[in-house]
Amino acid sequence: MIDRLIPVLKEAGEILIKYQDSSFNVKYKGKNDPVTDADFAVDDLLKKKMSELFPDDQLVTEETPSNVDFSKRVWFIDPLDGTRSFIKKHDGFSILLGLCDNGVPIFGVVYIPRRDQIFYAKKGKGAFLIEKGVKKKIHVSDSKDPLKMYLTTFDEKEQSLFSESEVNLNCKTESAGSRFMKVATGETDVYLELSGKSHKWDACGPHTIIEEAGGIMSDRNGDPLDYKNKDTRWIKNAIATNSHVHKMIVEKLK
Repeated sequence: MIDRLIPVLKEAGEILIKYQDSSFNVKYKGKNDPVTDADFAVDDLLKKKMSELFPDDQLVTEETPSNVDFSKRVWFIDPLDGTRSFIKKHDGFSILLGLCDNGVPIFGVVYIPRRDQIFYAKKGKGAFLIEKGVKKKIHVSDSKDPLKMYLTTFDEKEQSLFSESEVNLNCKTESAGSRFMKVATGETDVYLELSGKSHKWDACGPHTIIEEAGGIMSDRNGDPLDYKNKDTRWIKNAIATNSHVHKMIVEKLK
């Protein structure tokens, strides 16, 4: 499957780079929720290409969500994850593709065009990174000591939950897209998405990668993410950790 998707991802990535290197319009769907011409251009491309490659599957994208049967095979697509990073001319923005079957994530891809990185995983087959044409297996960290572990958040406010507590993780903020991949590669041990603005298309692609890399993704209560729910937004947020610290983080959040 990844071999069929790489040409599509590369084409989509070229579009994003072309827009970022030139001028583009920015609109706002809500407070602090920008969308650009690039989002829509890649959204259109991916809908067309994915429909051709997988005509029997359903598609839900960030820019054109639709009513689908979430109990069947559904692709969740984010054509530009990290739009704010993209607007600021940073290189961490990404394209996310995730496939669910009967509500279970079974395949995921995260592509970071500027860094030429493709993260992917198929359920039961391990997680991998193709970087500049070289493929390697990836794994979450084996860290167990909170004093030596790293917590990544999107918002500095979330760091206050841990910065002066018995769970003394080293805190850092990451504003670019692909934050979940820092957990999958062991660069960080915990990622918290507690903004209340995260949706299925933000999590589905990274989900299988993190699990196949040995990590855990759940809502903030430690329960499985419900991909069958009709609401695409994660009401109870989403978190990702290595396997050792997950229970501790959930308890602290409670």
